[in-house]
Amino acid sequence: MNNFLKNSKTLKLILPGLYLFFLGSCLKSLTQSKTDRLTNGKWSITVHKEYYAGLGFPPRDLYASYPSCKKDNYYVFTKDGSGEINQGPTKCNSGDPQVTQLIWRFTNNDTHISIFSADWKIVQLDETNFIITSVQVIGGDGETITFTKI
Repeated sequence: MNNFLKNSKTLKLILPGLYLFFLGSCLKSLTQSKTDRLTNGKWSITVHKEYYAGLGFPPRDLYASYPSCKKDNYYVFTKDGSGEINQGPTKCNSGDPQVTQLIWRFTNNDTHISIFSADWKIVQLDETNFIITSVQVIGGDGETITFTKI
């Protein structure tokens, strides 16, 4: 019984600290701006699908056809609206530059993002996933790209 009381007192001291730690983590993700989430780290494409809803075809998995040298590419977005596409450890063509500069900006009250002047609707942007979609007005055709933080 004495050990139980000691463990219970220890638990009472530890639990409030754990609660505050997890509460702080949750609040941090709620208060981060989209710019902060996007510009904090490197992003790699992990899903790329093309849709032909207007024609009745199922989605086509474009990522499955990516060569391995393209699957290790990653994107870095910086707060000034610039960024880079890095070829990663394996370049598809040794003559290609390691890094290509990109430009981006949020549009439509931060619900869309423009990357190289192409407009994408933001489906999700959190600390681990960034999902964008480009849907054509006619027929619902388009594509969806999922970036995962690496």
